[in-house]
This record gives sequence, structure tokens and C-alpha cells, in this order.
Amino acid sequence: MEEWVALLGDGDYKRVAEDTVGDLWVSTVWLGLDTNYRDDKHPLIFETMVWTVAGDKIIDGPIRYMTEEAAVTGHRYVVAQIERRNELYGGPL
Repeated sequence: MEEWVALLGDGDYKRVAEDTVGDLWVSTVWLGLDTNYRDDKHPLIFETMVWTVAGDKIIDGPIRYMTEEAAVTGHRYVVAQIERRNELYGGPL
């Protein structure tokens, strides 16, 4: 329990990935608890959220994952989709 509490308080440990893409900030973190309340066989313990750079508005998410590998892959996918959107529309919306 003490280790879990210490890890929850360690921002560097919790942060899986973060990127700023134009006017958006993509953040993927380890939650430290299972958010899949319907299925105890598939714990969702990582999450990606998309915020405004100012951090005052959620644009997308949560997108949740079972593993760190899936979270990293999902984070990269979200970033690529935002970059593609910016290319298509000539910059941030």
C-alpha cells in the first residue's frame, strides 16, 4: 500500500507520454487503479486525455488501456490523428 501511494504521488512515474500538438496537449498516464468496473479480467489502468494547451478544457477522452504498451501505442495514434487533422485543415482548429 505504501509503495502504491508513493507511485501515485510521483508524476514522473505516472506520466507515460505527453505531447503538445498545435493548440492541444495529449497526456497519457498510469491511473494507479482499475477503472473497468464491469469486467475484473481486463483492468483499465492507463488513460489518454486531450486538453487545450491551457489545460482548461477537455477535448477528447478518456481513452483507457490495459497495458503500458497499449497506452503508448494509443497515445501515438491520437497524436498522429491530431497532426493529420492539422495538415488537412492548415493548422489547429
